[in-house]
Amino acid sequence: MLDIKWGFFMNATGNDIKLIRSKTYLNTFCPFCGKSLNESNSVRLKVVNHLGEEGELRISPYLNVFTNESTIKVPDQVSVRDIKCVHCGKSMIVKDRRCPECESMIAGIKILAVNNKIDFYICSRKGCFWHGLNEREIQDVILEDSEEW
Repeated sequence: MLDIKWGFFMNATGNDIKLIRSKTYLNTFCPFCGKSLNESNSVRLKVVNHLGEEGELRISPYLNVFTNESTIKVPDQVSVRDIKCVHCGKSMIVKDRRCPECESMIAGIKILAVNNKIDFYICSRKGCFWHGLNEREIQDVILEDSEEW
């Protein structure tokens, strides 16, 4: 439960919660090797499409800016098979969670927020704009324009 007090947010324990505003630049990292995924004003990932073709996916590093570019064909409203780190090649698909909007697989990356790397999730289906935080992160950080608050 969140309360708005004096222009900032507080969680149920009375601790203030940091707000990440829309269009904030997100520094992103692989959850496995820890290397940065940011390159040339985009987040660079490996992607495997529904046909098994592997290519590169570049998505916007800005929160709630949903631009993307891929070196392989990924049709609208179709989930990719896998999203991997461009450095270590490990799959970032989260096995035990699904997108609450469309039930597609989600990928987990780390973002730097409030001087900590926190879990951040994106939907694997092209055209679905759902993204979110781990339940424990919501206690300290919220995303502007999200349904988490």
